[in-house]
Amino acid sequence: MRVLHTVDPDVRAVILDLRSVPALDATGLVSLEATVERLTQAGVVVVLGGLGRQPLRALVRAGWRRRWHTVVLRRSFDRAVVEAKTRVGGAVGEGENATGAA
Repeated sequence: MRVLHTVDPDVRAVILDLRSVPALDATGLVSLEATVERLTQAGVVVVLGGLGRQPLRALVRAGWRRRWHTVVLRRSFDRAVVEAKTRVGGAVGEGENATGAA
């Protein structure tokens, strides 16, 4: 993962889909930290969704639960989408699932 260099000012939320990430090591944590830091400094809501057991455990051990005001951790990707929409003021509408499909 490369660190973001520019963040579009119109971006209000970013959901990082980690469903295909079976494990997160120290190198991955450092890269993720740099990316999340850049986004949060730009005022972007960051939601990590689809977290498996080991990546979630690694994030918790690294103190990410204490960052609840800047980063949201969700095991379910669909819940991550709902959380991002809620945090930017756009709740999921009726007849729509978390991914926006009817």
